[in-house]
Amino acid sequence: MYCNILEEREIMSLERKTFAELTAQKNAMAMFEQVSILLTRECPISCEHCYSNCGQTAPKGDDKKIMSRIKNICDNDEIKTILITGGEPFLKYDFLIEVVKVITSYNKEVILYTNAYWASTIDIVKEKLNKLKDVTLIMTSVDRYHQKFIPLKNVKNLVKGAQEIGFYNGIVLTLEPDDEEFEIEVREKFSDISNEYFEIITQPISLIGRAENLYDKYSSYFENNIPKGICSLMTSVIDESGNFFGCCCIHEKLPIENPFYYGNIDEDNFSNIFKRFKEDIVSLGLRTLGPKRLFELVEEKHKNQFEKFKKSKYLKDDMCRFCLDLFTIPGVYNSVKEELNSKYGKEKEFDDLIFIHPISVYLHLWCGLCYSFLDEK
Repeated sequence: MYCNILEEREIMSLERKTFAELTAQKNAMAMFEQVSILLTRECPISCEHCYSNCGQTAPKGDDKKIMSRIKNICDNDEIKTILITGGEPFLKYDFLIEVVKVITSYNKEVILYTNAYWASTIDIVKEKLNKLKDVTLIMTSVDRYHQKFIPLKNVKNLVKGAQEIGFYNGIVLTLEPDDEEFEIEVREKFSDISNEYFEIITQPISLIGRAENLYDKYSSYFENNIPKGICSLMTSVIDESGNFFGCCCIHEKLPIENPFYYGNIDEDNFSNIFKRFKEDIVSLGLRTLGPKRLFELVEEKHKNQFEKFKKSKYLKDDMCRFCLDLFTIPGVYNSVKEELNSKYGKEKEFDDLIFIHPISVYLHLWCGLCYSFLDEK
């Protein structure tokens, strides 16, 4: 079936890559080849755990400005992949079609996120996706919070309809602590349509953004240990106002002089902004060493400020929450930068930092939401 579909679409050869082959990356340099852009922050639902605080009354963004930003991004030859996210991009369906056409006209690949609120039937899915055939990969968020509003049937309609057209599909399954039951339910729901071009990727819930209000709900699962591992979100993001951040999660609650804010694309050329991002050794350190190791680099210097971490408790794998707490402390970013420059400031050592995990780093999502795990004992 897939060979016939792909011949009709004329976008891939008969030797089609599997989902794993498509999404596998070798090292942290992947973050220098992709960028995420919010088409809107508006969403038809308001999930309790949303780290971007999206919802029905959230900012929609100016389409003319967004299109101008996209063209600015596409002029940069270093960018190979653009992730379109939100909010819910399908709320701007006609504009979405134009955006995909523009991006692919520059020979960039497109990864599209949707919550499948609109996918009530397979026929509707095929009708809408037939106008978006140049999209490489479609990702969908699934969790108990989304599914309070959107039936799993919609997500299955999306996956099945997309498969019939020839798309790659992935589900990002966000799990609450000790909720293996929901994971089993979801995997069983999709077992009859699973194949090598579709993947379900799990991630733990993170108590950032709107999810900060869920502290009491999960308090019994907190641990005294600081979460280990490398940064799991290896992409930069441009929000609906044109602000460029090195992280798609934690920018709203950091100080005004946000260390991971690199400029506004409406006020400066994207290539200039992206260069500042690429040259930020702290951002790279998060993606290769992880926030816990950066914490340890400057622990002695900031021991008084870090006293609070002796009493802090986190969900087991909630690195985003810890990273937010760490870089909210004044002076920490500059201290980490000084330490990293002293250790990796030379060209050879910097290259070593980039390739520090050539095997253990596996980017499950080729787009912005990429989940990597470092084996630490």
